[in-house]
Amino acid sequence: MTNSSQGVRRGGSAAIDLAYVAAGRLDGYWENDLNPWDIAAGSLLVQEAGGIVSSYDGSPLDFMKPKILATNGKLHSMMVQNLYLVSKYRTINFSK
Repeated sequence: MTNSSQGVRRGGSAAIDLAYVAAGRLDGYWENDLNPWDIAAGSLLVQEAGGIVSSYDGSPLDFMKPKILATNGKLHSMMVQNLYLVSKYRTINFSK
């Protein structure tokens, strides 16, 4: 993602990062191995603000296997593609 963006930030809290996507302060957010309570409220905020929330591969988010990708909607497909390309070189298991 670093090569296809102006920068990558990590705030330290899934809830605040998702709230920032919903507010337009961040364009996108991705993370894995989170608990459902870490992302439930934030994913609703993003969707209500007009953004898109999914799993890394673009499929609907499964709160029991959260690999969350949340965006403003405009660059969601680009981030799905980038995560797929990264998975070819790193061990990202899309099914976990």
